[in-house]
Amino acid sequence: MAVSKRTRFEVLRRDDHTCQYCGESAPTVTLHVDHVIPTTLGGSDKPDNLVAACKDCNLGKSSTSPAGEFVQGLSAKADAYAEHLAIEAIKHVAAATKLRSNYERFEAFYEAFSIAWENSGFSIHIIGKASLFRWWLMGVPELFMLDFVDDMGGRRGAPDEPFRYFASVIWGSIKSQSVELDDTEALNPPVYTQEELDTADQRSFCLGMEVGYAKRIAGQVSSNGS
Repeated sequence: MAVSKRTRFEVLRRDDHTCQYCGESAPTVTLHVDHVIPTTLGGSDKPDNLVAACKDCNLGKSSTSPAGEFVQGLSAKADAYAEHLAIEAIKHVAAATKLRSNYERFEAFYEAFSIAWENSGFSIHIIGKASLFRWWLMGVPELFMLDFVDDMGGRRGAPDEPFRYFASVIWGSIKSQSVELDDTEALNPPVYTQEELDTADQRSFCLGMEVGYAKRIAGQVSSNGS
């Protein structure tokens, strides 16, 4: 079975778009995704048997033994990269879970807002729910928004586009108070600390670098001994 485009992309990204045999990088050279152990000798299409290789190295190399040092090093690098992707997946799941929890809590406010909006004489069909959720996440006080809706309803002459007018006032209030989107992160810390994520990223990177250096040194020793 041919290597999928997704797998090719992940292998090239894992190897930093650099030939793992000579160290040349794109766009200086044309890169291929190479089977370290050919499929004809039992090699698989899995990432731990695939490597970024420039055209010259790919076409000029000989078959590699499954027990070879380079293959073992590549397996370790693939494992480290897989662990990194697993951590990223956990981060996305945690973020989605946090978003769902926030949205469920937001629904109670949205219901109260819709009632206040309709009681003020405005159509609920023009409410920008996504914008309202964004302001809510940013920490704009619920009472502030509800009070302003009541204030709009009590004025003479309703604005032609009430929700657009409401939005302009909210954004103006946010800018005047220098409220930043990042402020909500202090109130809702992520499941993983930034230090933990940085450590995982660094470990994955270092493992890949160690494999590359070991391979190059082994190649130099082999060249000097011949």
